[in-house]
Amino acid sequence: MAALQLVLHHLQEKDLQRPTPCTEFNVSQLVDHLAGNLALACKAMGSEQADDPSLAPEPRIAQLAQAALESFSARGLEGTLDLGFAEVPASVLSGILNLESMVHGWDFAQATSQEFDVDPGLAEYVLELARATVGEQQRASGSFGPETAIAESAGSLERLIAFTGRVPAGARAAPMVDAATSIVIRRPLHEVAGYTMDPLNAPVWYRNISTARRLDEGSFGIGARATFEARFRGRPCPTPTCSRNMCPAGCWSWPPRRGRSRCAPATAWRRWMAPAPGCTCAMTGGPRDSASCWHR
Repeated sequence: MAALQLVLHHLQEKDLQRPTPCTEFNVSQLVDHLAGNLALACKAMGSEQADDPSLAPEPRIAQLAQAALESFSARGLEGTLDLGFAEVPASVLSGILNLESMVHGWDFAQATSQEFDVDPGLAEYVLELARATVGEQQRASGSFGPETAIAESAGSLERLIAFTGRVPAGARAAPMVDAATSIVIRRPLHEVAGYTMDPLNAPVWYRNISTARRLDEGSFGIGARATFEARFRGRPCPTPTCSRNMCPAGCWSWPPRRGRSRCAPATAWRRWMAPAPGCTCAMTGGPRDSASCWHR
C-alpha cells in the first residue's frame, strides 16, 4: 500500500486524463474505480467510512484503504460478505483488494512515468492471491486479459503484472522460437526402417505418444492394426491406426481415419511422403511435434 500511496502523492492535475495500462480507464477514472471498490468493501463490513471524491487521490484512497484494513482485522476472513449484487467469501474480497491495490498502483506509475518499488516477497504473495482468484471466467468477462508470456528470469512484480494480461515495462516478452534440427543415424538402412515401422517403438521417438500396442498378431505389414494413446491439450486421446502403404524400405504410414476428430484436426497428420529419387523414405508428423527420417 505504501508504494501505491507514494505514486498517488505525486499525481498532478495534468496527469488525471492520461491513459493507463488498464485500458478502459484514464488516471482519474482509475482512482474512482479503486475508491469505489474500497468503499463497497467498507460498506459490506459495516464501516462508516464513505468515499469522498472531493479529496485528492492520495488521502481519498488512503482513508478508504485504512478503513477496509481495520474492518477486515476486526471481522476476520471467515464467512461471506454481501456486496449488494452478490455474496462473496470475505477471504476472496480481501485478496481482490490486495491485488487491485498493487496492480493499479503499477498502472498509475506507468501512466505517469514513476517508479513502483515493492518488496519482491509481497509481490510474490499477491501473485499467489491472483492465481487463486483470477480464472477463465474473469478473463472471459474482460476483467483480465490473457496472461502475457515473459522471460523466466522476470521478477515477482513483473510476473504478477504479466499474469493480469499487461506487459511489464522493460521486460521482453518471451520470444517465439522457430527452430529446426536434424540428425544423421549411422545405422544400416534396414535397421532404421525396421525400428521406425514397428508401432510399439512410437512412444520413444514421438513426444506426445505415451503408449502403443498392437491390436492384432503376426508380423507388421500393410493392414496391420495398432493403437496409440497420445495427449492433446492435456487430455488422453486414443488413436486406433492401420498401416495403409509402405515404401521400398518397409516404412509405413498411420494416418488416423478420415473425418472429424475430437482430439486433433485431421490436418495435423500427414501420410508418409512418397519416396523421391535417391531417397528411400521420409515421415512427417504433426506441425508442432514432427519427426523426420531421411535415408539417402
